[in-house]
Amino acid sequence: MFDPCRDSVVCSSGNDGDEYQPPITMKKQDQKEKAMAQVIRIDQEGCLGCEACVEICPAAFAFDDATGKAFVKNGETGEEGCVDEAIASCPAGCIGKE
Repeated sequence: MFDPCRDSVVCSSGNDGDEYQPPITMKKQDQKEKAMAQVIRIDQEGCLGCEACVEICPAAFAFDDATGKAFVKNGETGEEGCVDEAIASCPAGCIGKE
């Protein structure tokens, strides 16, 4: 019978026969995090137009002068560190992640 720890060089950590699983590389980890990224949403009806989110996180939010409302920039997924701060600072509570 094949013993993966005794008959293979891949098992150097004292594995007791469980299937060997290589560590996740940074590249795979980054891909996994991007797949799990959440979409930012603004409830346009609830938006007061205060621009707090735009001031706090201009990388993710912009302001539409025509509607007087903030909006999420195209392709933003909430990965910027300032998104959570902008969500917390919204006086209308109309920003969230899905």
